[in-house]
Amino acid sequence: MFIRTGLLTLAISLSLANISEARDSARNYTCNDVKDLIHQRGAVVLDTKNSHVYRRFVASRFYCQLEQITGSYWVPTKSGKCRLKVCIEYDPDAG
Repeated sequence: MFIRTGLLTLAISLSLANISEARDSARNYTCNDVKDLIHQRGAVVLDTKNSHVYRRFVASRFYCQLEQITGSYWVPTKSGKCRLKVCIEYDPDAG
């Protein structure tokens, strides 16, 4: 039983590692292409600087948690810097 559970955990870990390696980079797209991709899917996780720095970008607040709003995040793309939407925590006390 314990061996089977260990093997299942290992298989899941390897699958997740492969998914993270397959994550696409914002640098592979123009700004308009990235925005189109996000609009089509609603939310997309992309590398922003290298394979270890990534972010989830959203088309609208609908793709955020209830206590979140959208904020801006600038990413490098083929066509230069591009402003995209990300989910951020809402702070009613912040001006």
